[in-house]
Amino acid sequence: MRSPFCAFRCHLPDPWRLMALVLLLSALLPLAASAQGPGISLAPQALYNGAVKYGEWLPIRVRLENSGADVRGRVQVRIGSAGQRAVTHAQAVELPRGARKDVTLYVLPNTFTRRVTVEFVADGQPRDGEPLRQAEVAVQPVPNIRLVSAAISGGGEGLDALAGLKLTSRRNDSLLVPLTLDTLPERAEGLRTLDVLVITGVDTGGLAPAQQAALTEWVTLGGTLVLGGGPNAARTLTGVPGALQPVRLTGDLALERLTALEQVAGEPIRVAGPFPTAQGVPLPESSVRVEQEGLPLVVGRRVGQGTVLWLALDPALSPFDAWAGAGAFWATLLDEIAPYPFDLPPDVSPRQMSSEQIGYALTNLPSLDLPSLRLLVPLLLVYIVVVGPLNYLVLRWQRRLELGWITIPVVTLLFSAGAYAIGFQLRGGDVIINQVSTIQLQANNQRGASYVRSFVGIFSPARRDYSVELPGDVLVSALNLQGNPFGPDSPAGGGRELLILQGQPTTVQGLSVNQWSMQSFMVESVDPTAAVEAALSTHGATIVGTIKNASNQMWRDAVLAEGSQFQRLGDLAPGQQAEVRLDVGSMRNEGGPPLGWLLFQDRVNELSRTGPPRDVQSKQQILDAIFSGPLGPKGASTSVPGIGPLFIAWADAPPLPVTLPDYRVSHVSTTLVYGRLPLRFGDGEVNLPAGLVTPQIEADGNRYLCYSPRGPGLAPDFDKMSMSFRLPPELHDLQVSELALHISSDGGWFSPPAVQMWAWEQGAWVSAGDDLQIGRNPVAEPARFVRDGVIRLQAVNETRDRGGCIYFDIAVRGVKG
Repeated sequence: MRSPFCAFRCHLPDPWRLMALVLLLSALLPLAASAQGPGISLAPQALYNGAVKYGEWLPIRVRLENSGADVRGRVQVRIGSAGQRAVTHAQAVELPRGARKDVTLYVLPNTFTRRVTVEFVADGQPRDGEPLRQAEVAVQPVPNIRLVSAAISGGGEGLDALAGLKLTSRRNDSLLVPLTLDTLPERAEGLRTLDVLVITGVDTGGLAPAQQAALTEWVTLGGTLVLGGGPNAARTLTGVPGALQPVRLTGDLALERLTALEQVAGEPIRVAGPFPTAQGVPLPESSVRVEQEGLPLVVGRRVGQGTVLWLALDPALSPFDAWAGAGAFWATLLDEIAPYPFDLPPDVSPRQMSSEQIGYALTNLPSLDLPSLRLLVPLLLVYIVVVGPLNYLVLRWQRRLELGWITIPVVTLLFSAGAYAIGFQLRGGDVIINQVSTIQLQANNQRGASYVRSFVGIFSPARRDYSVELPGDVLVSALNLQGNPFGPDSPAGGGRELLILQGQPTTVQGLSVNQWSMQSFMVESVDPTAAVEAALSTHGATIVGTIKNASNQMWRDAVLAEGSQFQRLGDLAPGQQAEVRLDVGSMRNEGGPPLGWLLFQDRVNELSRTGPPRDVQSKQQILDAIFSGPLGPKGASTSVPGIGPLFIAWADAPPLPVTLPDYRVSHVSTTLVYGRLPLRFGDGEVNLPAGLVTPQIEADGNRYLCYSPRGPGLAPDFDKMSMSFRLPPELHDLQVSELALHISSDGGWFSPPAVQMWAWEQGAWVSAGDDLQIGRNPVAEPARFVRDGVIRLQAVNETRDRGGCIYFDIAVRGVKG
């Protein structure tokens, strides 16, 4: 019996048999190669199980293995949907035979992303070609208001209480995501989804320098790090940077009872002891939050805008793993240090909001101005005269009126060519890079933690596709000035796919720019050279001290501001120091205009007829984008532990050079340097003027809340509202001798509402006084209203017919130590 294959070939002559065999084999070989592939295997894993807050970066770890021939290519993730331009985040990879590599790709999903496809594309393949390998990972977008915690522990179930916490602040839900020391990101941007990170019971000595730097930067910019103690306290602290350590370990002991923790949570511990406890001496920058018989159980340290907490016990072990009050314990600690600002929407981060607003300063270029009317009007008049009366008179004189069908189009073409030439001369033939940068400083010479955002706009004299080169390993995202740069409808400009190749250097390919228009993107990085040293304290209602430029750049027009008060410090050369004396006594009794207008009002007034120059306009736009509205000095950007004035200056050069190979480029740059500087409180008398401590209003929504440069306030139609004032942690032991309630309004309130204050010993609300007035109101027996640095008050509005918002502040005087 012959096979079907023989039935086909055996009826052919010998030469035809050979040809048929060759054709058949040539058709089968590609199929075999395709089935086997080049030997590449790809296994992606999204950190935090794919959980990512809106507008934040999601780290995806990709394991690549090659069992075939050497290959070069890139790992990539394309973000986009139907009807929008795709943005591809990629990294170049070389895979020799037998190689195994781990690559961490940072991806910026949009708000509707639920799955992303990770691809390996070989060099030389077209962008729309089939990848050699691909795999999907799930993405879980998380509203920004949700408290997200990650735990790295050596075992135990005590940290499970971090899931589903019920906080009294606006954060009414929480999520616990997995993390390990090995997967801890090496970039702070990869940690920004987290609000809290707990490390306990593990040896941190193996942390890479990049991981340590990322951890420090993340805390400095507002993160909360919790370090566990217990039997493995020394191992847990081994690899933690010194700037993040709150204590110096001195030994260990076992406690039979934990009455101090029971008081914090309001829940008894029914688990039998003893409980292994580490002994630690708080460092000078730290403060004791919870202690028992002189033994610190919880120690806190403020680092920049963030907080580090050290627990003497291991929170993953007993009694936390079987204590009904574990959730209440965590809620009490985190309510104070991780509140969600009342003036931010639940699904938008401050970085998103300011990025969109600050991007408009990119378009503030002389080259983008419309031609002056002084030029357009004469040109149009000449055209009208030439194409009309003059053309008619000449043709009539020559008795050739029928030539008007020719002369009019010719004159129109000539004038069009002339207008184009004039426009090209005005606009220029150079490509213009406009770079608006912000450097968020950290005080006291914390180098390597200064967060940089550079908004880059490419203005093109002709329609072109550009490739942009950026030094260092930075993160680039598309920026759409017409809408939300991170939202699902962001087109990221027209043209072909935008390819962002992460690495050193980082390149942006496929940036398509129309003629005489601009396309833009944002770059995030760290400036290791930018730093400021400050030694500031309060004396009465005045902030005094020194500020030193610890960077390697000249800072121009430096200013120290608090509320509506500011002091000009002039130019500060590298290493130069300025004396500070800033009176802040009346800063919250007046509304005042935005900070951008305050700082430049003298120049604006001088040039009121012609308008402010472009450099002033640009600086005002940048300041308004960062410090006005909910992001302002009394808004979301300062709803973190610690208080202090705002430092502002302008650097001579941008922090990040941007190059366009093969093009002649003109550079325009504006660089803002800013940071909130801490106040020092030594032993002795302490005086906090009104306005330094921002109230935290206890409200589920924004219905009865309002905002102005004064800070958070209450709308005129509120019924009953409570709020709390939290003194800095280092003042929790302040012996208060004077307390004054400052009440102000932006109109409509001739007498304040009834105000009650919480008396801690009585456990009840007590009237703050029957004769309160708009202005300063001393409070009798102030010590009864302060416990652990917390002051609570409640306002009751009985009339609800006022016309404006009302604001509350406190002034405190006492003795520390």
